[in-house]
Amino acid sequence: MAGFGRTSQRRLDSCHEEFKIVMPLVIDQLPYVDHVSNRVIHDCGIICGYRDEDEQEEAYRLGNSKARFGQSLHNTDPSNACDTLPMGDGKYMWNDRTIHAAYARLVLRTAKEQGFDWKWGGTFKSFYDAPHFERIL
Repeated sequence: MAGFGRTSQRRLDSCHEEFKIVMPLVIDQLPYVDHVSNRVIHDCGIICGYRDEDEQEEAYRLGNSKARFGQSLHNTDPSNACDTLPMGDGKYMWNDRTIHAAYARLVLRTAKEQGFDWKWGGTFKSFYDAPHFERIL
């Protein structure tokens, strides 16, 4: 059974229980062949869970978030948002929208199978946020 590395696990531990249930199920399905794109996902990692005020304001300042502290679901403790991406050769796959969509299908399907309803940041109208998954509250 596969698992997350220490850093990804620490980030996942800061997330709501739903993410702690779903994300290990996601990694257990790897390698995963997406039947829409025929792409294969071999690995994934957790980029971010909870963000404190300094982290959120830094993400905002750098343009990695459109939200100030208190406006993001990453700012709840535990976090109601989780940023995660597939990985290739030990690095996050930041610029491959086809693999982002394939991974989102896997994550959202797995969440739904557990009875959870999530949104994916890749479908946001104002900002393409591929790593972002959030609980619908």
